[in-house]
Amino acid sequence: MVPWLTGDDEDAPLQGSYIGARGVGKWSFEDNPAGAPDYPSMAVYLESVHRTLDVGPANLMGSDVPGVVWGCLIWDRPQGSWLTDAAEHWSPVH
Repeated sequence: MVPWLTGDDEDAPLQGSYIGARGVGKWSFEDNPAGAPDYPSMAVYLESVHRTLDVGPANLMGSDVPGVVWGCLIWDRPQGSWLTDAAEHWSPVH
């Protein structure tokens, strides 16, 4: 298992995604890994990302949705606290 994507705190991530022999799943310090993989392979994960961005719906992969802030793709909950400074600049992909 290799940690791969992190959540909001890149300096000291407390949770994120991993890739391993069984697929792509979630990990956290409390529950490492957090259950069974969500996707059986990296290819299936990337196909889901493509489908979510291209076709939708925005919540196809869960409660975090793709949006754009200051020209950057952000994949998070629109009501997340990190948007307090950028909320007026956030626009959904769908």
